[in-house]
Amino acid sequence: MSMLLRSIYQYKLTLSFIAGCFLTLCYAPFNILPFAFLSFYLLLDLAYHENDTKDYFKIFFAFGFGHFLSSLYWISIALTFELSKFWWLIPISLIFIPSIMALYLVIVGLITLRLRHNKILYSIMFSCTWVMIEYVRSYVPFHFAWNNIAYTIAEFDYPLQISHFLGLHLTSLFMMIIYTSVFSKNLRYICVIIIIFIISSILGYMKISKNPQQFDQEGTVRIVQPSIKEHHMGRSHVKREILNSLVELSLQGLPTSNKAIIWSEAALPYVIFNDSKIPQHLAKILTPQNILITGADRTENGEKVYNSIIAIDHFGNILKTYDKEILVPFGEYIPIRNFLPFLENITNGFMDFSKGVNFDIHTDDLYLNFYPLICYEALYPLKDNYTQNAWMLNITNDAWFGNSTGPYQHFAMTKFKAAEYGMPLIRVANNGISAVISMHGQVLEKIPLNEQAAIDVSIPSSHTHKWHISDFNSFVVILLIFFICAFLQRKLI
Repeated sequence: MSMLLRSIYQYKLTLSFIAGCFLTLCYAPFNILPFAFLSFYLLLDLAYHENDTKDYFKIFFAFGFGHFLSSLYWISIALTFELSKFWWLIPISLIFIPSIMALYLVIVGLITLRLRHNKILYSIMFSCTWVMIEYVRSYVPFHFAWNNIAYTIAEFDYPLQISHFLGLHLTSLFMMIIYTSVFSKNLRYICVIIIIFIISSILGYMKISKNPQQFDQEGTVRIVQPSIKEHHMGRSHVKREILNSLVELSLQGLPTSNKAIIWSEAALPYVIFNDSKIPQHLAKILTPQNILITGADRTENGEKVYNSIIAIDHFGNILKTYDKEILVPFGEYIPIRNFLPFLENITNGFMDFSKGVNFDIHTDDLYLNFYPLICYEALYPLKDNYTQNAWMLNITNDAWFGNSTGPYQHFAMTKFKAAEYGMPLIRVANNGISAVISMHGQVLEKIPLNEQAAIDVSIPSSHTHKWHISDFNSFVVILLIFFICAFLQRKLI
């Protein structure tokens, strides 16, 4: 009998692990949304009928481990760039990162443990808890807001429009309630939820149809994707090859009407320091009509290093500077360096990047009036004064993650950002997916992964009236819905 019970228990954990993997198939590049219904049905059914508390938590952990292992495995690929030095970290990252992320789902299980009475209310409270934990794990202990449930609709233009009115977290709740509705087995409830989803998609279609994308007619912007997969690692000849490749792509057939040339994150293979002559050298490739906007490593007196965006005119003057504020843990800085002195920064040598300070992002010049976002800063809320900006610029370097799902996930989340804020977004990747994205989150122009190219585009216009619900207000609304359901369930007991 004990052998039979143990076999059933292992089966439950295996099924929960597989269900977690199924959830990954809902995100880019797969975008198979039916798997979300199956995934959450399996998890909720296993949890709802589990009477042993420890086994209940293990079901959530197995689900989380399966999901985060299959959706975040690409992080380990960055370690292969210096395989001889970091090979021993690969198995650690493949186990440690999914395990830590899975613990967040154990918290979801802990909060919902005593709420398993009414299936409809349980599924809604589970959805609320899931999204609140998504919010928490975006900031604690480090910034890592990856693959929230809302991003499952990033590649579907019409449902995506709901994000402009609900914001990220309420959109996540909206989709969670849809995905978990099948667990209730209540046909009337399921039909109501599906009808609401269909209506929201129809309204999304109407929103796009009645507000066609407009473009600025003053000139064009050239976005350059050099698709450089090898890091220079300080080698002078590789630096020259990278710079020559960037210049060649930037100038080849450049229209006279072109105003700005945009390079990706860390595109410039030389560090910009105080009184650096590099801007003057770069200015030689520009005409009086041109400006160059590029990612660069920037240092002040050699004491601090910033991951930056700089804009240079044809005189070599730096017109605009932005230093990245949200840094990648263990990629751009070691969070607990004092306790882990043996770890080195895997992407930029031994010195941590410094966090940028507040910046003035508004200007009357359309081509400089962008809201700057470096790498996965595109996953986080914009500052309140974003309404003064005409467009968003996201520069990134996804070359670290090869041909994995990582670059596709990253791109999908950037699309979501454009639709969420109703602002067009120009994305420039070293290697990844470069694109021009409309205020509706639609891809207007695109350079695929692994393709070396430069394209000339006009800057799309943004919504006349920009509106966005804050993350804090979303959290309060979700918490209120949770307590209302908890109160109703108590009445039913």
